[in-house]
Amino acid sequence: MFELHKNSKLDVKRNVSKEEIFDIWQNSSSTLYAFVKDAMIKSLSPVDHNKDKFFKTYSRWCDAKGVPREDSSRVWGIKEMGRELIGRNLAKNAHTGEGAGGRTWQMMYDFKAQWVLPEDKALPKEPTEAQRKAVASALDEFLGTPDEEV
Repeated sequence: MFELHKNSKLDVKRNVSKEEIFDIWQNSSSTLYAFVKDAMIKSLSPVDHNKDKFFKTYSRWCDAKGVPREDSSRVWGIKEMGRELIGRNLAKNAHTGEGAGGRTWQMMYDFKAQWVLPEDKALPKEPTEAQRKAVASALDEFLGTPDEEV
């Protein structure tokens, strides 16, 4: 919190929580932190993320946001990414029987739809003709038949 004084009178008082200050600092100092905050949403339950796909999505995000490849804050490897995610308490290694670190990170975040890799998107299935008729019939039943004019 800080106060601005003008001519010995209190003009503006701003309350900024230490959490907000910390978040702003983290966001400006780490492209990985900015990525998590921008491309992901909080989840109610832990979500497992494949490390390779997570890194690929992060790289796509950096390219889309114009983060130069030479930027020193850009993470360049999965091990470095894991250290940073775990060090910032954003993830933990999920032990899946594939060695000490496993191949996934467990997080309380999931990707926003636009950042899900194309190969992971479940393509919507076209409804069958029977499903279309059932929906149309249910809609007609719900709306009823129009009253005839008298």
